[in-house]
Amino acid sequence: MRAQFCTILAVIVVAAICFGTVSTVPAEAGLKLCGRDWAKPEDLLKQLAEVEKLPVVHRDQYYVAYQDPKTTTMWTFTLPGIPAHLAVVCRQPVKDGDMMKLHMDVNCNGDERACDALVQDFRRLNSQMAKAMNKRH
Repeated sequence: MRAQFCTILAVIVVAAICFGTVSTVPAEAGLKLCGRDWAKPEDLLKQLAEVEKLPVVHRDQYYVAYQDPKTTTMWTFTLPGIPAHLAVVCRQPVKDGDMMKLHMDVNCNGDERACDALVQDFRRLNSQMAKAMNKRH
Protein backbone atom coordinates (compact mmCIF):
# COMPACT_ATOMS: atom_id res chain seq x y z
CA MET A 1 0.00 0.00 0.00
CA ARG A 2 2.80 2.42 0.90
CA ALA A 3 4.58 1.66 -2.39
CA GLN A 4 1.33 2.32 -4.28
CA PHE A 5 0.85 5.64 -2.47
CA CYS A 6 4.45 6.72 -3.16
CA THR A 7 4.20 5.82 -6.84
CA ILE A 8 0.93 7.68 -7.22
CA LEU A 9 2.37 10.64 -5.32
CA ALA A 10 5.34 10.77 -7.73
CA VAL A 11 2.96 10.81 -10.70
CA ILE A 12 0.93 13.50 -8.97
CA VAL A 13 3.95 15.76 -8.48
CA VAL A 14 4.80 15.53 -12.18
CA ALA A 15 1.15 16.08 -13.13
CA ALA A 16 0.85 19.05 -10.81
CA ILE A 17 3.90 20.69 -12.34
CA CYS A 18 2.59 20.17 -15.87
CA PHE A 19 -1.17 20.44 -15.56
CA GLY A 20 -2.14 22.01 -12.25
CA THR A 21 -2.95 20.21 -9.02
CA VAL A 22 -3.64 16.51 -8.57
CA SER A 23 -4.25 14.78 -5.25
CA THR A 24 -4.65 11.13 -4.34
CA VAL A 25 -3.91 11.38 -0.63
CA PRO A 26 -6.06 9.22 1.68
CA ALA A 27 -8.93 10.67 3.71
CA GLU A 28 -7.06 10.48 6.99
CA ALA A 29 -4.75 13.22 5.71
CA GLY A 30 -7.69 15.62 6.05
CA LEU A 31 -7.66 16.78 2.45
CA LYS A 32 -10.55 17.76 0.27
CA LEU A 33 -11.64 16.32 -3.05
CA CYS A 34 -12.24 19.36 -5.29
CA GLY A 35 -13.42 21.35 -2.29
CA ARG A 36 -15.53 18.58 -0.72
CA ASP A 37 -14.68 16.44 2.25
CA TRP A 38 -12.79 13.34 1.12
CA ALA A 39 -15.20 10.44 0.62
CA LYS A 40 -15.24 6.92 -0.74
CA PRO A 41 -16.04 7.01 -4.46
CA GLU A 42 -19.22 4.96 -3.95
CA ASP A 43 -20.47 7.39 -1.28
CA LEU A 44 -19.66 10.40 -3.42
CA LEU A 45 -21.35 8.86 -6.45
CA LYS A 46 -24.52 8.30 -4.44
CA GLN A 47 -24.42 11.87 -3.10
CA LEU A 48 -23.89 13.50 -6.50
CA ALA A 49 -26.21 11.28 -8.54
CA GLU A 50 -29.06 10.52 -6.15
CA VAL A 51 -29.10 13.33 -3.59
CA GLU A 52 -27.83 16.35 -5.55
CA LYS A 53 -29.06 14.93 -8.87
CA LEU A 54 -26.22 16.46 -10.91
CA PRO A 55 -26.68 16.07 -14.66
CA VAL A 56 -24.82 13.33 -16.51
CA VAL A 57 -22.67 14.97 -19.18
CA HIS A 58 -20.82 11.90 -20.43
CA ARG A 59 -21.35 8.15 -20.31
CA ASP A 60 -19.58 5.33 -22.14
CA GLN A 61 -18.56 1.77 -21.27
CA TYR A 62 -15.72 3.03 -19.02
CA TYR A 63 -16.92 6.19 -17.28
CA VAL A 64 -19.87 8.25 -16.19
CA ALA A 65 -19.34 11.98 -15.64
CA TYR A 66 -21.45 14.50 -13.77
CA GLN A 67 -21.14 18.29 -14.02
CA ASP A 68 -21.76 20.53 -11.04
CA PRO A 69 -23.12 23.73 -12.60
CA LYS A 70 -22.46 25.76 -9.45
CA THR A 71 -18.73 25.03 -9.31
CA THR A 72 -18.10 23.86 -12.91
CA THR A 73 -16.53 20.75 -11.39
CA MET A 74 -16.60 17.60 -13.50
CA TRP A 75 -16.91 14.38 -11.46
CA THR A 76 -15.93 11.28 -13.42
CA PHE A 77 -16.45 7.79 -12.00
CA THR A 78 -15.10 4.54 -13.39
CA LEU A 79 -17.61 1.85 -14.25
CA PRO A 80 -17.29 -1.88 -13.48
CA GLY A 81 -14.86 -3.66 -15.77
CA ILE A 82 -12.19 -0.95 -15.84
CA PRO A 83 -9.10 -1.99 -13.81
CA ALA A 84 -9.05 1.20 -11.69
CA HIS A 85 -12.67 0.71 -10.58
CA LEU A 86 -13.94 2.13 -8.31
CA ALA A 87 -12.32 5.52 -8.75
CA VAL A 88 -13.41 9.13 -8.97
CA VAL A 89 -11.60 11.94 -10.76
CA CYS A 90 -12.75 15.49 -10.19
CA ARG A 91 -11.57 18.39 -12.32
CA GLN A 92 -12.12 22.11 -11.85
CA PRO A 93 -11.04 24.85 -14.23
CA VAL A 94 -9.03 27.52 -12.42
CA LYS A 95 -7.56 30.75 -13.71
CA ASP A 96 -3.81 31.14 -13.27
CA GLY A 97 -2.90 34.59 -14.50
CA ASP A 98 -4.01 34.72 -18.13
CA MET A 99 -4.09 30.92 -18.47
CA MET A 100 -6.73 28.38 -17.56
CA LYS A 101 -5.59 25.23 -15.80
CA LEU A 102 -7.39 22.20 -14.49
CA HIS A 103 -7.18 21.31 -10.83
CA MET A 104 -7.57 17.52 -10.54
CA ASP A 105 -8.07 15.26 -7.54
CA VAL A 106 -8.18 11.48 -7.78
CA ASN A 107 -9.46 8.87 -5.34
CA CYS A 108 -8.58 5.51 -6.87
CA ASN A 109 -9.25 2.14 -5.25
CA GLY A 110 -7.74 -0.01 -8.02
CA ASP A 111 -4.30 -1.57 -7.92
CA GLU A 112 -1.19 0.57 -8.32
CA ARG A 113 -0.73 -0.02 -12.05
CA ALA A 114 -4.41 0.66 -12.82
CA CYS A 115 -4.42 3.88 -10.76
CA ASP A 116 -1.22 5.07 -12.44
CA ALA A 117 -2.77 4.44 -15.86
CA LEU A 118 -5.95 6.27 -14.85
CA VAL A 119 -3.97 9.33 -13.75
CA GLN A 120 -1.93 9.27 -16.97
CA ASP A 121 -5.09 9.03 -19.11
CA PHE A 122 -6.65 12.00 -17.35
CA ARG A 123 -3.42 14.01 -17.57
CA ARG A 124 -3.57 13.63 -21.36
CA LEU A 125 -7.24 14.57 -21.44
CA ASN A 126 -6.60 17.56 -19.15
CA SER A 127 -3.85 18.79 -21.43
CA GLN A 128 -6.23 18.71 -24.40
CA MET A 129 -8.99 20.42 -22.40
CA ALA A 130 -6.66 23.14 -21.09
CA LYS A 131 -5.47 23.91 -24.63
CA ALA A 132 -9.08 24.18 -25.82
CA MET A 133 -10.03 26.42 -22.86
CA ASN A 134 -7.07 28.72 -23.46
CA LYS A 135 -7.87 29.03 -27.18
CA ARG A 136 -11.34 30.30 -26.27
CA HIS A 137 -9.97 32.89 -23.84
